[in-house]
Amino acid sequence: VAALLRRTGEAVRGWPAGIASEEPGVRVWVGPRPLTPDGLPLIGWAKGYRNLALATGHAMLGLTLAPATAEAIADLVCTGRAPEEIRPFDPGRFG
Repeated sequence: VAALLRRTGEAVRGWPAGIASEEPGVRVWVGPRPLTPDGLPLIGWAKGYRNLALATGHAMLGLTLAPATAEAIADLVCTGRAPEEIRPFDPGRFG
């Protein structure tokens, strides 16, 4: 997390001051877009833990996939079992 925050700060350091206020009614938002090596998100229990559920790595589709991801994580946390549709996104797939 610290590395992500540092890199994000480095990426926006050169932007002009007041970029968000140049146009009335326009708001600029910037945030990190975490991406996994295979391009698929991490959704499920963190490897070796049953008290840490992950939902990250959606890259540019984070807002688009948020409702489906939230439903899947809620099912996982409430039932203790991963829904079938999120099994390809198991965080343990990297070893």
